[in-house]
Amino acid sequence: MSVNPGFGGQKYIPGSTEKIAELNRLKISRGLDFVIEVDGGIHPATAAEAYRAGAEYLVAGNAVFGEPDRPKAIRKIIQSVEREKIESSSRLV
Repeated sequence: MSVNPGFGGQKYIPGSTEKIAELNRLKISRGLDFVIEVDGGIHPATAAEAYRAGAEYLVAGNAVFGEPDRPKAIRKIIQSVEREKIESSSRLV
């Protein structure tokens, strides 16, 4: 959870990013096989941040269901992660 459990619409806790990154480092260094899923406070900016840290699945509630145009809200989240994928691959070069 990247928010305090209990109710929707909370802001992403910034310290969650480092926890995701640490979990991803442990996963890689120990050769473990599990999926990192992040639930809470996910919107376009935090989606890219969580992905950059190692999240593989993102759960977005209010960022989608709180918007009048839900397909557009979903596209914005996907586009932010796609941009991050491109930027991260260019950092590797």
